[in-house]
Amino acid sequence: MILKVMVGFLLGFILGVAGAVFMVTSGAGNYIIAANPRVQELEGKIRELEDQRTFMARRLEDVAGRSEQMARRFEELVERFEALTRSQGAGAGNPGASTKDAPNGDRAPAN
Repeated sequence: MILKVMVGFLLGFILGVAGAVFMVTSGAGNYIIAANPRVQELEGKIRELEDQRTFMARRLEDVAGRSEQMARRFEELVERFEALTRSQGAGAGNPGASTKDAPNGDRAPAN
């Protein structure tokens, strides 16, 4: 009797290991895992996060492009301001005078 029980346990163990190996190595195990509702929920969340990441990457590229455009416009504005300052200085007949020369911010009188 004990021998029959031991043989039964041994046969069950061997069949269990063989079945587990088969499930892991074959596509049937993948199907069982994929059919799990929790796995499907996690896959849905992963898809949502990938879409969100793609959207954020596009937004980041847009922001980077806009910041480059703003930097370019700022540089152009600086150049225009410097050119305007130079032209006003040359038009006054005293190119060396600046607003720093007079205490109230007006141009210093040319002598």
